[in-house]
Amino acid sequence: MAHLHGIGIMSSIICLCVSAFGPTCKRPSAVNKQMAEKVASDSVVIHAQGIESQEKQIIDTASTDSTAFQMIGIDDCGFVRVFAHPHPDSLVYEFLSRDASGQFLRTDEWFAGAIDCPNIEGGPDTFTLISGYSVAPLQRHENEANFLVKSERLGFVDPFEFEEDRKTVVDTIVVHRTSYGWRIKSPALRLHVLVDSVFENSILPKSAIDRIQKTIGR
Repeated sequence: MAHLHGIGIMSSIICLCVSAFGPTCKRPSAVNKQMAEKVASDSVVIHAQGIESQEKQIIDTASTDSTAFQMIGIDDCGFVRVFAHPHPDSLVYEFLSRDASGQFLRTDEWFAGAIDCPNIEGGPDTFTLISGYSVAPLQRHENEANFLVKSERLGFVDPFEFEEDRKTVVDTIVVHRTSYGWRIKSPALRLHVLVDSVFENSILPKSAIDRIQKTIGR
């Protein structure tokens, strides 16, 4: 509006100068003012659209090395466009804690908002039984962080059977920054459940728990 006001002042000066030579000088009409305001308004709309496009590009760019995004794209991934998880460390620690307690054995809203591509995550009938786990940060960049997770595996569980298979398992969790916060790269479903959580939360039928206790000597 300051710019338009300057135009009005300059037009008045020109008008005074020209009026001395003839009666044809006119002040800017209301139509001209409306046209100028429309141009300014259109510029704001274009700027807003540019910001929206740039925001989507931030999500896509930060996720270009994610296999899920390369395969099916952000829209088909079911990416949750809600700002959450501003810090990668707290995201990973909470993710592992929830996984170890067995929360991801069923559909979980928090899980969907913590990963970048919920639509590719499966729902396996088995899970891994562990006695403990540890996590340590690895290399970190501006838009990506890696974490090393070490789990003490006891075996594999389905609703009816327990297969003992003791081993120390080491894997990596990768998280990346989007314009909506940090997300864990999919596929992310681990299902590494602590044996104490299985016993305390009655995740399995009593008969299955009895078999596990007998096998691992608890």
